Amino acid sequence: MRWSAPGSEFGRDVHPPVLLVFHQLGPRPALRQMDKVANLADRHWRGEWNEYGGCVPIVATTLEWLREYGPYGAAFWRFGREGRQPLRQAIGNPRRDANLARRRAEA
Repeated sequence: MRWSAPGSEFGRDVHPPVLLVFHQLGPRPALRQMDKVANLADRHWRGEWNEYGGCVPIVATTLEWLREYGPYGAAFWRFGREGRQPLRQAIGNPRRDANLARRRAEA
């Protein structure tokens, strides 16, 4: 499947988030594998402190977290953030949203 990514108000491409679901299979712990993938994919999701152009948001979870918290609970970890969040918060960009709201209020 291919995604088209429309430009944002600032003229930058917006990439859709990627969701990875990990499951404990074999001797390697799922959480350790999740950390390993986050480190290996670092250049694809980590931006500069004020610039995320060309970065893809990556969100991960485990089947165990989904069973425990459900699809609407805090079962999702966005690479680069602390702790788990509900999916909508994990794929969101609160700093960008606040900046857009401030610009609209000023206009």
